[in-house]
Amino acid sequence: MEIGGITTIAALIFPYVKRSKGIWDSSRYQTWKFLGIPLVTWGGLASLVYLGILFYFLIFTEEMRDSNGQSWILYGIVWVIGILWYFFWAARSKKVGVDVGMTYGELPPE
Repeated sequence: MEIGGITTIAALIFPYVKRSKGIWDSSRYQTWKFLGIPLVTWGGLASLVYLGILFYFLIFTEEMRDSNGQSWILYGIVWVIGILWYFFWAARSKKVGVDVGMTYGELPPE
């Protein structure tokens, strides 16, 4: 759910984020609207509903639930390792002169 949730949130807010305005304005999909709202936002909303249904069944139905205390601990450990992994490689890249923060900035015009 973590990747799907992040993508869902991004789809919901992407057309409205100030930093992404240049990308969104140059996209041909900005004209794809339904009831005045961009289709990508509708897709994010549908995905949010779907993820909510999945989360409901994961937590509240015993026959679908295969999580227990140990699996939640493992899940948390995997998240922490992933975050530490990112910061380790970001620091290492910075030492050799690569600014990872530029990855999320705007590309300069050619």
